[in-house]
Amino acid sequence: MARFGANLLHLRPQILMKTDTGKMESGKKFRGPVKKWCPDYVEETLKTFNNPDKEIVFITHTIYGEEDHKIVAWVKERLQKEGFKNVYETYAGATISCHCGPNTLGILYLNDGDHPIA
Repeated sequence: MARFGANLLHLRPQILMKTDTGKMESGKKFRGPVKKWCPDYVEETLKTFNNPDKEIVFITHTIYGEEDHKIVAWVKERLQKEGFKNVYETYAGATISCHCGPNTLGILYLNDGDHPIA
């Protein structure tokens, strides 16, 4: 029933990795098509996790439509503007794609300050 309601309302929950427990849990919920929720998601992520190691960031997604793919380019530009040096775009694998569905986007970076490069 919860999945039906989420699909009906086009809800996109933010999935967070808790560093103290190592468990994943739901964060803020975004709503609507990818063009609407993605900029809000990026800004919320940067605001919440505001002590990044800006050496490297990954944009991992299941976005394949040409029109929607423009939002991935926007996310990349936004992260570069934020000061991330190396921004890598990757497609999510089969497990993430099956569980999260189309038009899923994740931003992955370390959030506890600068790290020396080995």
